[in-house]
Amino acid sequence: MLTYLLLLVGCQTSEEQQTIDLRLYNGTILIDSKSNEQSTQDALYINNGIVVERPTGEVTFEREIDLNGRVVMPSFHDAHTHLLAGSFVSDKLLLVGTSSMGAIETKLRDYVDTEPELPWIVGYGWIKSAIESPTGVSLDAVSGDYPVALFDSAGHSLLVNTKAMELAGITSDTVPPIGGIIHTDEEGNPTGFLQEGAIELISPLMVSQFSDEQLSSNLEKQIKLFQQAGITSVSEILAVPGVNLSFPDLYHTVDDLNFRVAYHLPIFTLNDVQLMEQYVGDASEWVHCQGAKVWVDGSSGSGESWSLSPSDIDD
Repeated sequence: MLTYLLLLVGCQTSEEQQTIDLRLYNGTILIDSKSNEQSTQDALYINNGIVVERPTGEVTFEREIDLNGRVVMPSFHDAHTHLLAGSFVSDKLLLVGTSSMGAIETKLRDYVDTEPELPWIVGYGWIKSAIESPTGVSLDAVSGDYPVALFDSAGHSLLVNTKAMELAGITSDTVPPIGGIIHTDEEGNPTGFLQEGAIELISPLMVSQFSDEQLSSNLEKQIKLFQQAGITSVSEILAVPGVNLSFPDLYHTVDDLNFRVAYHLPIFTLNDVQLMEQYVGDASEWVHCQGAKVWVDGSSGSGESWSLSPSDIDD
């Protein structure tokens, strides 16, 4: 009988000494949704990084957060994002909503006046369908000594100045890649307006001028913005049309990532299928290769996508 009593006391003492890492309390915790009625509770308990049931008995909490009436809900997954591409242009020339060549030239001139310490001027966001005759050579008057590459809002069109074309070796004799368009003037000279596969004539050279440190710094900042918005995992497409950004190692090198990345490699041509071989099976706690994204046609917003009837968007 004495032995039984000692064991019983021991069990009671162990329960009294239970420790939980974190308690969030005094708020509304969304835990489920059934029959259009959300189930809630007023506290949440986390131990070893895992949500646990409400503890019983005497409990010690390593840390407690008073929510003061705020709401806690599950985090979000972005099912299709170009996080690396977005972070790459995030600190560069923003052209979102710009719908005329005059406006693009004005923004470029103002940006050049800041004397950015960059090897190329990269921009993003102008609206292709709103501009009657996009042309990159008109940027020469305001681009200074910088090579310039300005992507439209869909990412399927690119404006480049003469210096960028010279560095890339684009001339009137250049044959566009399959699926690409090099727009030319009446004399057959390239106008600096490239679409789809022709962007590949510029993008590898442009991207190579930026160091891994620059790419990583921007990427980490963008990840923090996602986390602040409640997004904690993404399906990452490592490319935009004509720009291959197959650098998953950048995610692996981020310290204390705490952000789940399922990345997809780009397939522009059949040759790119071989790229998959070196990444299949690549996985860590936070990052893994999930598949590929295949580009077949163009963008409906730019008028090049395959369709059963002609596009209403002018060429």
